[in-house]
This record gives sequence, structure tokens and C-alpha cells, in this order.
Amino acid sequence: MLPFRGRDPSSNLGGGVLIMSLTIKTESHENVEGGFFSVYTGAFRFGDYAFPTQNLHKMIKHFAEKPSSFALNLTSFGEETFWNNTDKFFEEILNSVFENTSSLLPELAEYELDRIINSKQGKSSLSDINAEIVPIRINNEETEISFGRYKLDKNNFNGLTKYVVEGGWFGWNNGDYPESAQQAIESIKNSKRPLYEGLKF
Repeated sequence: MLPFRGRDPSSNLGGGVLIMSLTIKTESHENVEGGFFSVYTGAFRFGDYAFPTQNLHKMIKHFAEKPSSFALNLTSFGEETFWNNTDKFFEEILNSVFENTSSLLPELAEYELDRIINSKQGKSSLSDINAEIVPIRINNEETEISFGRYKLDKNNFNGLTKYVVEGGWFGWNNGDYPESAQQAIESIKNSKRPLYEGLKF
């Protein structure tokens, strides 16, 4: 897993803005772009897929707690829906800041911005419009896992897992972990599943 910096031309935010993301190394498609967009952590991009972050946390927890399970399905929303919801997220934050902080001192405005981001991080407002069911499959040896058409080896899946539950490269805002992320981490710590061997928090 490598950090990726690029510009997304489909975004309406200033005609394409600098993003922090991931280059996800896959066995099937080589390098695939994904990750969170800035402080928007409600959904996780994985190539053409976009998964609500809480659903990924639940998937990670499920596999950690149920070593006999090798398959489940996740709902994905396409890349266009991801970017549309990213734009809505930032618009909601800006509107909230302007409404609630117009008469506040700068330090109070910063506190209010932190409060708003914390209340939304890791939570998705994605609707089920144009949803796609993506099969998640672990091979019998637990050395590979497939997200639909994308296949990852164990090490790259664990890198993705760590990124998702720890809030990306910069972590959850103010270290305030969503409950779903905390539960996923605890399940991994207590798991004896080979898939998660070597994954430390």
C-alpha cells in the first residue's frame, strides 16, 4: 500500500483538487486507486467501487470473529456517487461552519469545525441508488481475498484493513475512533485467523 497524490478531474471542488489516497496493489489489476478523500471518511474508494466505511469495518469484524466464514457480500456505490457525496459532505460542513461560527473567535470556529467533522467521520450518507452487490471471497489458504473483480494478497489486504480502521494516513480526527472501527480493531486483536496474522495496532 502506497500513498497516492493526484487530481480527480470529475470533482466539482475547484475543478479538480489535490487528494490523498491509496495505490492499492492487486494481484488482478496491478495498481488501483482508492482510499478516503481528505477528511471525508464516510466511504472508501476501491477502483470502480465505493464502500460505506462502516460496512467495511463490519466486514473486517465479521471475518475476524468467524474464522469459518470465507464469503459475504458488500454493497458498493459507483465512483460517480462517491464524488457526488464527497461534494455534499464538504458543502454541509461549509454551511454548518458559516451558520454556527460567523460570530465566533477563530479558536472557537476551529473547535466547531472539529466538532462537525468528528460527528460525521466514518459515517456514510450514501443512498442505495445504483447500488451494486460485490462478492467478497477469501481463498481456502487465506492468502488472498477478492473484492469482486479485484484480488489482493494477504499483506496488501492487511495494509488496506489498517488504513480503513485507523482513519487513513492521518488517522481519525482528534483520535476519536468511530465505534465500528474500535470494534473491528478489538476483533482483530482477539482473532486467531491466519488472514490477520502479523497485523498489529
